[in-house]
Amino acid sequence: AVDFLFGFEVGKLSSEGLLAAMGHCFFTLSLASGAIMTYGAYLPDGKSIARTTFMVAICDTTVALMAGLAIFPVIFANGMDPSSGPGLIFMSLPLAFQQMPFGTLLEILFFIMLTIAALTSAISMVEATIAWLNESKGISRVKASWGVGIVLWVVSTLAMLSFNVGADWTLAGKHFFGWLDYLTSRFMMPLGGLGMAILAGFVLRNEIFRSELGLSSAQHALWLFMIRYVSPLGIMLILSLIHI
Repeated sequence: AVDFLFGFEVGKLSSEGLLAAMGHCFFTLSLASGAIMTYGAYLPDGKSIARTTFMVAICDTTVALMAGLAIFPVIFANGMDPSSGPGLIFMSLPLAFQQMPFGTLLEILFFIMLTIAALTSAISMVEATIAWLNESKGISRVKASWGVGIVLWVVSTLAMLSFNVGADWTLAGKHFFGWLDYLTSRFMMPLGGLGMAILAGFVLRNEIFRSELGLSSAQHALWLFMIRYVSPLGIMLILSLIHI
């Protein structure tokens, strides 16, 4: 499991791997999807955006590595395919819980907490859209919430059906969930991040960020250079390597 997670071979690094890694970065940190922007918008006055950003990135990476070190040993010990994707959590963890004292109880509690985590994540993901409909279009929060919720329910149901009765509904070898995952994580989120970087670096007034971030002059200059040039060029470079 350690070799699988941390082993690095330059020869196996491909453009598709770079694109998947970039998409995963955007996905796991909720960048370019509105969630992290929503949390930032509701951050209390006096909280350091820069310090909070670093803490989120560090904690997210630490938890992800801990989860990998917990899940993949079970995967290899039971001869399962480590490339099965998000479904691994529903295959490996039940096996691990079965070998623990009070495993059934712990398994039930774990999946209840997982359901709560998924629900709260869904709420944060749709809040940006609901806030936009409410503040820009004048639609009440109740109507906006119901509308966005119904759309989310339909898309989620189609994604769920991809693993059972809709598994054979494919286009170019991918079912609905496969296309949803492929297009969002590999293209839509990176392109959204690129748009946000350009918006923050070149369109919005620099004084806004200088005031909100609370960085020193040197730190702010470094941030501005990264957001204007390094981040957009890095995203465009990785996207340019892909043969669509």
